[in-house]
Amino acid sequence: MTRPVVSALVVGLTATLLMTACAEEGSAPPSPGAASSEVGSTGRLSPTPPPPGPDASAEPSIAVPAGCTDLRDAGPVVTIVERDNAFEPACLVVAPSQALSIENRGSAAHTFTVVDPPGGVNPRNLRIDLETPAGGETNTEVVGEILGQGAYPLYCRFHQVDGMVGTVVVQ
Repeated sequence: MTRPVVSALVVGLTATLLMTACAEEGSAPPSPGAASSEVGSTGRLSPTPPPPGPDASAEPSIAVPAGCTDLRDAGPVVTIVERDNAFEPACLVVAPSQALSIENRGSAAHTFTVVDPPGGVNPRNLRIDLETPAGGETNTEVVGEILGQGAYPLYCRFHQVDGMVGTVVVQ
């Protein structure tokens, strides 16, 4: 290498090191949503309010399928009825503090099987899998201890192919 090329490399490296050192000593770039400061007409720094964003206290938005039965005000225990090849209601909205009671009023055994939603952690991951004999009843724990907020596919393992499917929305 020639002397001018080496000198240019040294100057470039030195400038890069100085900028890096200055950036480390100074404040880090503001994160998105953080309040920044700017010089006002008085010459002093004045805070700039963060841009408006979603209300932190608002409930997360969960898509509730049309026709869902809202059972959040139905009391501490919500009853779901299994009939031969159908859940009643087929789509239900429950609060995280509610427990489920599954009653089988059909002539065959059924399951109340809930899995992770499509696009979730693992759509084949069983979250709830309760078998209920014909004429029997099964109770679950408090829904919020099993499922987080969201919409979950529900089906009977024995009769899914016959259309015994539904949705549980925890909100």
